[in-house]
Amino acid sequence: MAGVRTNGIVIKQSDFGEGDRMLHIFTEDFGIIKAVSRGARKLKSKSGSSSQFLCYGAFDFFCGGEIWNINSFTPKESFEPLQYDFVKLSLANYFCELCFIFLDYQNPDKMILRLFLNTLYACAYKEVSPKSLKLSFELKILCFSGFHPKTDCCSCSNEEIYAFDI
Repeated sequence: MAGVRTNGIVIKQSDFGEGDRMLHIFTEDFGIIKAVSRGARKLKSKSGSSSQFLCYGAFDFFCGGEIWNINSFTPKESFEPLQYDFVKLSLANYFCELCFIFLDYQNPDKMILRLFLNTLYACAYKEVSPKSLKLSFELKILCFSGFHPKTDCCSCSNEEIYAFDI
């Protein structure tokens, strides 16, 4: 595969070599992929912005096997307010880990990507409690992954339920 352009968000990053950065990017078309951002840690690097945690945009890749190379990046959103609140940043990191666990590598799922981006947006720019965001994200990612809660009948006797008893 030659050059590819797709939208994606950086969900993990680590230093690689002298000036490079290894990224795990949740992409629209390919799921989670490993990619190298060459020279991203150097002061005058043009690819430094593409290697920041939670940076969303259009990536141009060159696929050379298991590890992809980033040719260029056009940023769309950085979710900057998350970087100033420790609780929200921790929550965003938790969402990244859940996406990584549920999808693993090269398993594209546009519904989970949309859920993830909408949840990050709400976490960064809306006044929503972190606890309710966490619970709703967990429930929706479970549903999208095929683990639906049984709400129409009791799981032990299959009798119909007309109301929930708290």
